[in-house]
Amino acid sequence: MVNDMHQTKRNIWKLVVLFMLLLIGIMGVFWLRHWKVNNQIFERNAQDLISVIENLEEGQLITLYEITPFDWDSLYVFEAYYGASYISERMGVDQRYLFPIHNAHEHVIYLYFLLDGELVARMLGQEESYVFVFPHEFFLMSTDAFTPADPLAFSIEEQEWHSSTRNVLRFVEED
Repeated sequence: MVNDMHQTKRNIWKLVVLFMLLLIGIMGVFWLRHWKVNNQIFERNAQDLISVIENLEEGQLITLYEITPFDWDSLYVFEAYYGASYISERMGVDQRYLFPIHNAHEHVIYLYFLLDGELVARMLGQEESYVFVFPHEFFLMSTDAFTPADPLAFSIEEQEWHSSTRNVLRFVEED
């Protein structure tokens, strides 16, 4: 009788452990799927904006809001000197959605677009076909998120870059 009771308890514990492992596995699958879907949205929105940037013409004066082909209500711009934990805390976004921050140097800029507190796009400030240029003072004054109402104006210049031309979006300060 005692052996049967021990065997029953052992079987119950095995079932509990098996159930817990199954539950953890299911949660992991859903988390991974959610993460992949979000990354696809971030990348698609960034690619859509890059396509617009690539088609801008030299001499144009634009605002970031008017050329962005997706909805956003907050924009954070960070230099690479800031760590992932600071950026995550500042935006209220999980670190796993941020760019990996490796070997930060002065020319790396991150742009994060949010809508209702959720990340909808992320871009590097420089790629083969474009580069955002901000004066150093910009980062000293930009401690909060920008909104579509903020005058984030840029003049468009063309620049020879390796064997091609890329668009330079140079920040224009208000008078």
